[in-house]
Amino acid sequence: LESKYPQWRLSIVGPIDEYAKKMQRLAQDLGCKNIDFPGTINGPQKNEYLRQSSFFILPTHSENFGIAVAEALACGIPAICTKGAPWEGLETHKCGKWIELSEDNVYSALCEFMEKKPKELDSMGKRGRLWVEEEFSWVSIGSKMQKAYEWIISPNTIQKPNFIIEE
Repeated sequence: LESKYPQWRLSIVGPIDEYAKKMQRLAQDLGCKNIDFPGTINGPQKNEYLRQSSFFILPTHSENFGIAVAEALACGIPAICTKGAPWEGLETHKCGKWIELSEDNVYSALCEFMEKKPKELDSMGKRGRLWVEEEFSWVSIGSKMQKAYEWIISPNTIQKPNFIIEE
């Protein structure tokens, strides 16, 4: 990717553990120049780092939610996530890609995003931010909880909320 897209930079953010050190050595051995490992970034610095990014990617075998995807979307940047995390809404809300985990799929998704114009990435990011605000904000969650409790208390007089699934 570096030779095809020399203007792009990859940041691998997270703890500098043994795996990250292995990745650093690999990047060095491959002669990668446009990659950095800033370590763990928290709090306001993390949000600022995300806001200054063009897009976010979470390739994962298994995540029960993948909060980092929500954080990226909340900062207004589109995301790519593999199907090891439940983020199919990236596709339905047109704010990212939800792909099967494979080297080829990750490569293709990265190429697709790096070829997009900044305005297109910005539009995707805005749609993602709106989706996160509507579905995952504390106000939204609180409203859903209230509707669920009202239905539990008065199931004969209040219609079951559409987000409650009975088996």
